[in-house]
Amino acid sequence: MVDAVQLAFGRVLRDRALVDRLAVDPHAVLAELGLDQAARDQLLAHGVNRLIAYNTMVHSRLLRTLREFSPRACSLVRDRLPGLVHDWIAECGPSSLYLREVPGEFLVWARPRWAEAIATGEQPAWLIELFEHELEQRALVRDPRASGQPSPHEVGLERGMLGNPTVRLLHREFAVHRLPATLDPAALPSLERGTLVLAAWRDRNDKARFAPLRARHAALLERLLAGASLRDALFGACAALGETLDDTILGDAAVTLAQWCDDHVLLGAAG
Repeated sequence: MVDAVQLAFGRVLRDRALVDRLAVDPHAVLAELGLDQAARDQLLAHGVNRLIAYNTMVHSRLLRTLREFSPRACSLVRDRLPGLVHDWIAECGPSSLYLREVPGEFLVWARPRWAEAIATGEQPAWLIELFEHELEQRALVRDPRASGQPSPHEVGLERGMLGNPTVRLLHREFAVHRLPATLDPAALPSLERGTLVLAAWRDRNDKARFAPLRARHAALLERLLAGASLRDALFGACAALGETLDDTILGDAAVTLAQWCDDHVLLGAAG
């Protein structure tokens, strides 16, 4: 009986049309869902309105979560967002028990629908990346790992470099990290499409940071984060771009490494 009640309860949470019918004839609807008289009486012991309220509560909580995690992207979708959330819940809904994972699951479902809206010009081309960016920003701030302490070791070509544990490389088509904190849907900025690699990390002040990387710097940082020695990372980055390591590149690398250490992307030399 418990399984039947749970299944019925799940249907009521997902299906708005079922909720509308439930308000008219609750016993008939619950019987249709496979519940016997005793189960129906138990489920309706506190009245049908409480059962209906759960549908509203669940939909409202998930909608609020999306707006909390990605306020700017959700502001662009505006009054269409509640309908999308209802459709998502009716079709599949979240599988995770954790609210922090709900926005990512919603995006998987919404992506092809937003892609259509983007293709028709209904939404800006960077809507999906903005949603991803806001989720990444929140994930960085809430990453349980410490951002690390500076290394006491001296930097050397045969040594690797310690990375801030929260640092990661992101690949983007639009510079959504440069968008203003508040967006006006009636006057959206135009972002040029391109190929961007960003370093993303949480700094000493627990702030999410994003910095665009030139191609060689991205190749260098990727190798250092993977554990390569500074020598191997330098040669590997140059080889990946068809360049020859020379004094100019070495000088540029020295300045870049110092900047990364100042910004807390890197923590210094590995032991």
